[in-house]
Amino acid sequence: MTGGVIHDGGKVSFCDAAGRVHRRPVADWIGFLASRLYVSARKEMVRHVSDPSLDDPGRAALRCTQAC
Repeated sequence: MTGGVIHDGGKVSFCDAAGRVHRRPVADWIGFLASRLYVSARKEMVRHVSDPSLDDPGRAALRCTQAC
C-alpha cells in the first residue's frame, strides 16, 4: 500500500519502507510522506549537480539551492 487508508476518527493506515503497517493520526502520515519526499528530492539534486552534461550556471543554481 503506497497511499493511506483513512479511517473514522482521524486515523490512517499506511506501510513504511520495511512493509510494516501503521495506524496513526493523519498528521503522522503526512510527516512520513514529507520525509520520504525530502530524501528523494535531495538524492535527485545530488544527481543533477554531479551530471557532467549540466551547464555551469545550472550547476551553480543547484548548489545555491542545496546550501540555502
